Amino acid sequence: MKGAERQRWLAEMRFWRSLDEQIDRFAAEYQKNRRRYQRVAAARKPPRPVRDTDWREPMQYDEIGLPMPNQYNAFLCMSECPELSGLVGYDLRTHRIMLKGPLPGDWGLGQPDFEMRPFTRDDLTALHIFVQAIGFPCMRRDTLFWAVRNAARQNEWRSEP
Repeated sequence: MKGAERQRWLAEMRFWRSLDEQIDRFAAEYQKNRRRYQRVAAARKPPRPVRDTDWREPMQYDEIGLPMPNQYNAFLCMSECPELSGLVGYDLRTHRIMLKGPLPGDWGLGQPDFEMRPFTRDDLTALHIFVQAIGFPCMRRDTLFWAVRNAARQNEWRSEP
């Protein structure tokens, strides 16, 4: 091998060695956090298939024709609305309501990946704004939180420590 050819070959070997080192680091990081990755993957359920009928059909309406802001309609919204279905879950180990995906209209545009976290008051406020925007102008926060709790109980699981 001549000098230039040898230098090119050494540079190529350095590239492959550094690539192997990166793969080893990623594998070690995955092994260290494997339980967390599996727990998050198990908690995320695939989206429910879309039905042919509109999810608003079984709602209860008042005499004017507006949807009533009652618990039945709030639960129907949390469980059947495509944007909200499967969004919350209940962790049986920690006894917490968990937010499993970004809320509709979430402003975290710079975040590439959403990580599951406990449901907060701010999440309830953002959810309340969304529910008002889709047609429930008089929905109370406690009614909506009741629906969130019951929808979370429909999607419960036990996380590993």
